[in-house]
Amino acid sequence: MTKLTQELLDYVSRPGYRPQRPRAISKNLGITKKRLADFEAALAELQKAGKLRISDSGRVQTPAPANAVIGTLRKIRSGAAFLIPHEPRPADLDGDVYIDASDLKDAQNGDEVLVKLTNRRRTGGGRNGIVVDVVERATNVFVGTYFEEDDEGWVEVDGDDFQDPVYVGDPGAKGRAGRQSRDRNDPVPDSPRGRRGGGHQGARATG
Repeated sequence: MTKLTQELLDYVSRPGYRPQRPRAISKNLGITKKRLADFEAALAELQKAGKLRISDSGRVQTPAPANAVIGTLRKIRSGAAFLIPHEPRPADLDGDVYIDASDLKDAQNGDEVLVKLTNRRRTGGGRNGIVVDVVERATNVFVGTYFEEDDEGWVEVDGDDFQDPVYVGDPGAKGRAGRQSRDRNDPVPDSPRGRRGGGHQGARATG
């Protein structure tokens, strides 16, 4: 493994990494135009080795850990959902994974999620799972109340779909008062989980 290949693997494996497009990663790693071919070769090498994958939206992801699977969430009328696993799916997994409404966290229809498989089985042998993390949101527009805490911008999203505030970045870095935007692939700090900081006002945040 070359130094660049290891550097790329370390970058996407770090805590807080959210899937990014290769171009964004190369920029963050300081890859010059002369080294783009080497970067693309390193990316291809890691894909072939199964250490990285490219999502349907073209973002670089790490593979699911043992006893877990990544896929697209499809909610049903009851409030529960099914995970449609990405290919190639685990050899011992047939069909989609059922997720009870109480195990969805704040995952929404169409989100790409990481699901831990449980020992519970459905009638007919189908697998059950629990959402561990939302890998990539199906939408990046959130409407709610903007607030600041510990020099970070957050939005308390309207409605009951999101359990925690959504991080929208450094208040002084970009945007205007009441509206903040961020690169949704930036590492995200821990949610204040409802704690309030500075002034409150309506906001339409693009995450």
